[in-house]
Amino acid sequence: MEMLMSSNESEKSVYIRIAGLENPFEAQLLESILCERRIPHRIHSHHDTAYDGLFQIQKGWGEIAAPQSCKKEILEIIEQIRNDKDFFENQQDFHNKEGGYKMDTYQDAFEQALQIGRPPNVVELFPNSRALIVSGKFIDRAMLKKGKAIAMAANGRNYFVIRGALMAAQRANSAIIIEIAKSESGYCAINFWNIARFVDDLCNELGITIPVAVHADHYGIKGPADIESAKTEIPSLFDAGITSIAIDASHLPDDENLLANIELWPYVPKWAGHETEIGEIKGKTGMSTPQEALFLIQGLNAHDFFPDWIALNNGTTHGIEAGSEGIQIE
Repeated sequence: MEMLMSSNESEKSVYIRIAGLENPFEAQLLESILCERRIPHRIHSHHDTAYDGLFQIQKGWGEIAAPQSCKKEILEIIEQIRNDKDFFENQQDFHNKEGGYKMDTYQDAFEQALQIGRPPNVVELFPNSRALIVSGKFIDRAMLKKGKAIAMAANGRNYFVIRGALMAAQRANSAIIIEIAKSESGYCAINFWNIARFVDDLCNELGITIPVAVHADHYGIKGPADIESAKTEIPSLFDAGITSIAIDASHLPDDENLLANIELWPYVPKWAGHETEIGEIKGKTGMSTPQEALFLIQGLNAHDFFPDWIALNNGTTHGIEAGSEGIQIE
């Protein structure tokens, strides 16, 4: 997961194996305590993608290493974590205030989420995975239920960005969306067809337990030829582990944008997160208007299609700013 050096430890300190770790929850809690106390450490997962978790069956989830001088304190913390139920109270009790539903531990909740929360394509691709890869629709519904909530969509152009974003989300105990755009998929090492595998591998390696959606962003449609190829390509993205998609026909006039979305909607699984877009980013026609957004959403609703998100041009900047309007939240 990470190493912390305290002020009285040299970077050349010798790290020894302190103890084995039983599961990612124990590792996560231990790591947060050690970071808070600034105790230098390294936590290592035994997960190996090539062997599909075989080493974890043989050796346990992972282990912690630290300088010899920290061994006693770390072992005392581990013993307290494993034996003192009150120690977990704030981290592990989950209550549904409306229905009275209760989970005894965070691990119980996670285990149930693994059983019912992963979409069918993810289950088929990664049958033995411990990664909670979910539909973008689930993250959206959870935010709506919680109220006044947001989730970051991190642009995963490379391995290091994805790794860092997952670690940050885990520390914040926040769901996250890892995405890559169609244009980026053509020139980045991470693309539509391998991003889910990177996410799954890193979630298992790092012991990530928060929900993660894998999003195909800005799937651009610029004309009839793109629509025809999308009818084959969009299903293939979900075969590769994508769990939500943004169909971006905003380059087209509003009526053609609507028609393109209607034509392609049936090719997106019903369980998947679905985004539409009005107002081309850095386009020359100005920012999106409420009337344009209503035209698109009401047109889709009339055909029994209900997108989870709509992307608007409200002055968003990509690279060099194309206009002087600035970002207009209203």
